[in-house]
Amino acid sequence: MIASRSPLSPDESSKQYIMLNIHGHSHYPFGLSHIGQTMIVNPSALRDGRFAILSLAQIDKDEFMEKDKERREYMKSFSRDKIWILGGVEFLLL
Repeated sequence: MIASRSPLSPDESSKQYIMLNIHGHSHYPFGLSHIGQTMIVNPSALRDGRFAILSLAQIDKDEFMEKDKERREYMKSFSRDKIWILGGVEFLLL
């Protein structure tokens, strides 16, 4: 988990809107972590042969709002009936 004092840590006003953070360099171990409701994906350096494959899935907005009550007010402003969510993550090494 990335420390709350980290520059990667979102401030209180924006963290409810950040659902996914993907990056390839960090002084933290590679893998999957989270800060609050924000998922952190760190596959590590490609030069070391590490990478990740993320699978996205489309879901009905109302169904998602039922699952994620913390972001419900924010999601009401979305004009589309379907939204994309993270369906899965695979970490691989060449």
